[in-house]
Amino acid sequence: MTTTFFIDGQKVTAKDGESVLQAALNAGFDIPHVCFGAELKSTESCRTCLVENEETGRITTSCSLVPKEGMKLSTKTPMVEKGRKINLELLFANHQKKCPDCAEGRWCKIAEKCKSRGLDLKKFAPRTKQGKIERFYDGPCIEFDPNMCINCKKCIEVCRSCSTAFLAEKGEGKHATMGTLTGKVACIFCGQCTTVCPTGALREVRSIKQAEEALADPDMFVIIQPAPAIRAALGEGWNQKPDNTSTGKMYAALRKLNPNKIFDINFGADITTSVEANELVERIENNGVLPMFTSCCPSWVRYVESVQPQLIPNLTSARSPHIHSGVAYKTWWAEKNNIDPKKICVISVVPCTAKKYESSRKELFINDKSIPPVDICLTTRELIIMLKSRGVEWNKLKEDKADALAEHSGAAAIYGASGGVMESALRNTYWKLTGKNMPNLDFKPVRGIQGVKSAEIKIGKLTVRVGVISTIRNLPFILMQLKKDPKAYHYIEVMACPGGCINGGGQPQYEDKNVVKERQESLYDIDSHKKIRTAHENKEVQNYLEWIEKQEESIKESFLETHYHETEI
Repeated sequence: MTTTFFIDGQKVTAKDGESVLQAALNAGFDIPHVCFGAELKSTESCRTCLVENEETGRITTSCSLVPKEGMKLSTKTPMVEKGRKINLELLFANHQKKCPDCAEGRWCKIAEKCKSRGLDLKKFAPRTKQGKIERFYDGPCIEFDPNMCINCKKCIEVCRSCSTAFLAEKGEGKHATMGTLTGKVACIFCGQCTTVCPTGALREVRSIKQAEEALADPDMFVIIQPAPAIRAALGEGWNQKPDNTSTGKMYAALRKLNPNKIFDINFGADITTSVEANELVERIENNGVLPMFTSCCPSWVRYVESVQPQLIPNLTSARSPHIHSGVAYKTWWAEKNNIDPKKICVISVVPCTAKKYESSRKELFINDKSIPPVDICLTTRELIIMLKSRGVEWNKLKEDKADALAEHSGAAAIYGASGGVMESALRNTYWKLTGKNMPNLDFKPVRGIQGVKSAEIKIGKLTVRVGVISTIRNLPFILMQLKKDPKAYHYIEVMACPGGCINGGGQPQYEDKNVVKERQESLYDIDSHKKIRTAHENKEVQNYLEWIEKQEESIKESFLETHYHETEI
């Protein structure tokens, strides 16, 4: 069912359930908006998407307005433009008081958006004096500035819909703001709240200053490594669509930061795949704890340790990709190149806010727990800020290559999509059990953006049953199945963010709900065009693993594995 109405004299068709704003945006109209999100309820908080009913003269927000047949609306009347300007000025005045980017003269998406709407930013002098910023559990991942909050409740909605419902409204009426249910549920640092906050009140704890200092230090050997999902979304910072050809431009953009080396977390993904597949085969053949759960997602690990500790034995002991590669750089690679590991600074560019927490975990440190595998984690958004502050223009970049150790398989590239870790490990598991590659490497039953997926795969005489969960809120479905039948699955992948890492808490904000699917498809396209598509075909990874085998048993375990423990929050 559709509804036809008019905006500025032009016919617009709205699908059933669409607001005037959504239909207008789909039709190509440029109606200003700040707090709107295609997949979240409208709250009319920013009040910048104003329209006027030509028949009644009433001015209202288009995000909440239900279109009626024949309705005539205008976006350009003096009253609409005046109201929009006032609301935009109020919103930005609150934002710039505490925005760390505005205060330090760096590029800011919200400032850019306001400027594009004709707002004179020079009249708003940034205040450098910072008030109290709340950090969730004093962690290194997410911070909240209540003075910038416009009470749109989008963070609360997204936390309830895909995470632990940690966020809740605090206060009443005009004094209401976002609060936390401290002591009742755990924040798992997934950062989904930061992907929907329209004002920057919720944001990642910034690591830009530390990264800039490391890059400027002549005594530091800086290695930058981007995660699989970065190449699928980085161009969005310049309004580009997700594209499988953006890998070369991503490397070219990273060259603008002048690191000593550009490697790739995909190298670490091939290590994780090899280690995880080994463990899965061992558990299956030796009656180990099953099902085995993935542990690549630090938000999922934090949830298990704090809320479902009975699942700790089910977690794979394999380290996550950027930790694996960081260990390789500071041990095997440093030894080969005669570089002091204490002078190597590894910067991971990740789609995830929780990786900041993961990289600080002492269990993952090397050399008697004195050296972190990864020193600094930057989100995709932080990288965009750094590049834009340097004047980098995406369309003018010429494709470049990373350095030698960045070589990886197609299986590594799909780690960023929900089901990708599962599919990569199954390719290796099949090879380990049969000595042959899977007849069809594309295991499509675990692909897609659905919250829960399950499938079976025949490997020799064994039928392996697998499950894939996207978001913590979908976990109970699988747990109920396991309660009825503990042998229902051999292997389960869990990612805290909807769609996987490509929709992680550090990725660019988006309004088109098709973006997540497009990001996923770009990674699968990269995989399909790679010459090698399985981790065991990555020669450098095999060289590293052979080097590991020559080390003492305790070193082998500490470099490739980790452990987990129950945590009280």
